[in-house]
Amino acid sequence: MSKHKLSVVRYRYSAAQTLAEILRSELDSSDEESNSDELDVEVESDIDEDAVETAEEVADEIGVNDIDVDDETPAANNDDGDSDTTVDYEPPAAQFAVNETSSPADDDTPDDNDNDDVMWSRCGSIAWRRRCPPPSRHRAHNVLSEQSGLRDGVQFETIDDAFRIFVDDTMVDHILRCTNKHAAEIKTSSSTFRWNELSSSEFYAFLGLNLLAGVQKCRNQRLDELWDEQWGFPVYRATMSLQRFTNILRALRFDDKSTREQRIRDTGNQAAAVQEIFDMFRFKCRSSYSCGPSVTIDEQLVNFHGRCRFRVFMPSKPGKYGLKMWLMADSDTYYCADAQLYAGKVGGLADVGQGKRVVLDLSESISGSGRNITTDNFFTSYALATELMGRRLSLVGTVRSNRKEVPSEMLPNSTREPYSNIFGFSSDSFTLVSYVPKRKKAVILLSTQHEDSSVAADNKNKPEIITYYNGTKCGVDVLDKLVRTYSCKRATRRWTLALFFNLVDIAAYNALVLWITANPDWRPRHSGARRLFLRELGTSLTSSHALERLTRDSGKRRRIQSCARLSGLTTDSGSSLPLQTTQNNGDGRRRRCSACPRHLERKTTRTCHTCGVSICKEHSGVLMTCLQCAEGPGPSTAASLSAEAPNDSDTG
Repeated sequence: MSKHKLSVVRYRYSAAQTLAEILRSELDSSDEESNSDELDVEVESDIDEDAVETAEEVADEIGVNDIDVDDETPAANNDDGDSDTTVDYEPPAAQFAVNETSSPADDDTPDDNDNDDVMWSRCGSIAWRRRCPPPSRHRAHNVLSEQSGLRDGVQFETIDDAFRIFVDDTMVDHILRCTNKHAAEIKTSSSTFRWNELSSSEFYAFLGLNLLAGVQKCRNQRLDELWDEQWGFPVYRATMSLQRFTNILRALRFDDKSTREQRIRDTGNQAAAVQEIFDMFRFKCRSSYSCGPSVTIDEQLVNFHGRCRFRVFMPSKPGKYGLKMWLMADSDTYYCADAQLYAGKVGGLADVGQGKRVVLDLSESISGSGRNITTDNFFTSYALATELMGRRLSLVGTVRSNRKEVPSEMLPNSTREPYSNIFGFSSDSFTLVSYVPKRKKAVILLSTQHEDSSVAADNKNKPEIITYYNGTKCGVDVLDKLVRTYSCKRATRRWTLALFFNLVDIAAYNALVLWITANPDWRPRHSGARRLFLRELGTSLTSSHALERLTRDSGKRRRIQSCARLSGLTTDSGSSLPLQTTQNNGDGRRRRCSACPRHLERKTTRTCHTCGVSICKEHSGVLMTCLQCAEGPGPSTAASLSAEAPNDSDTG
């Protein structure tokens, strides 16, 4: 009679108890399905150094007759209704026999070949087989159903239009309502606070000035230096006054302060002051761009050292103190696809399973797309991979060694050779690999995308899972580095303002991704493309309000025109800035130049031909014409132009 080897899966029982239960159930099923004669069972068990110690001794020896295990009646079909009991039978060519005279201690040790093939998780519920499963078709969670690029309905023509997709009119109108309301309250309590209604164009100009400060690496420079005529930039003086800029910073609010405490009590959300604009920003990020085949989920620390109830300390980050945000970014373009703010405990309760909850929340927008999610060991777990597989998403990430799903054979020890690998394959198409980069160290990764044991063809034998992880793990880290390089965030004691400036930085980078996707020939292979993009974005946001100021009837209009011309917002040949022609005043008296700073005390006899104000040579221009044309308009114009003609040798 032919005999087959019986593979026993242990779960929360000693080896002897498990074997006894399986044999009893096998006997019962054999009696029901056939009327054959009674068979004999021989149990043979050897004790080796790899045997699992039993928790309790078996009082009675297992004494049963010899049983021949048939291939057509596997123990896996013996379902007793208990989902926790896991039994697998794999009948190889070798024989497994139970010796009737063996001792209980001998029954604790399975066959050597079976122990080499299967590794058990430390929780006892997952069987990891060393042998790679046969090739099969791709699973549904590994089939990409969307292409990366712009979403349907996303259209823009200019750079500032791409930025306004994320900081749109709805968000700006909400901020303007809250800011103007709070400014009115400040004005009633402070006699020195001057405020005019903040408009949409002026608010975008305010954002443009902050973006330009980030491009010039002067976001932490004193504001009076930025507006200084000697050390500052003309674009600031042309756009708005220093006092107006500081007043906007002071009054800027993002919610109704009168109802904030009530909203915090109702929802338990400590970030209620920015939650509304944060939700608007998240919606625009998710609905504007389709990510590539892989995304990364990780945390970002927004530097902040002021007072905040949910400020965190992360010693591994450069700033160490600040606000923690969870981000989901594209692994190829580093586009921020979704975000979540950590606002402390909700209702004073601990956030159990925070890593799993964050990944499931952020990946909701890409559910069913077949994309891969790369995470670090804070997030990766067997339960998370199971949940994502149900959403048609795959997971690749490092696993902490204290996870119960990791078998003890994969943990670091001194006996494992450097550059060696141990692969484990579960019945759920999960792959676990333990790689030894150096002695007494081991890196453990879990993947639901890879189903083989491929390694690199070099002397380090690095698994393909690790190579893929290294290529996709830096999405959030690179995005954080990019927004820090040209950040517009100014030093502030208000955490709401620090978070808002971080959202503006992310919005500017997302706008760059959209712009390059729609215009691939824009600045190709240019090393400073992002710097040029931010400079053009800041200039376009400020130009509208700066040109508005040029038409105002104020005493400083000529000075604003000069600053606009020096900053490039307007040109001499453009229609926005009319050419200034001068003439000598009739009485010959020297008067102070209206365009020069007052402390220079620069006086001149020239006056503007159009408005008659005193203007020096530096801030005036000469209209080139011949004498015959000068005589045509009238005697006054001809005389004024004739007076300027001798100053140029080319005059006709």
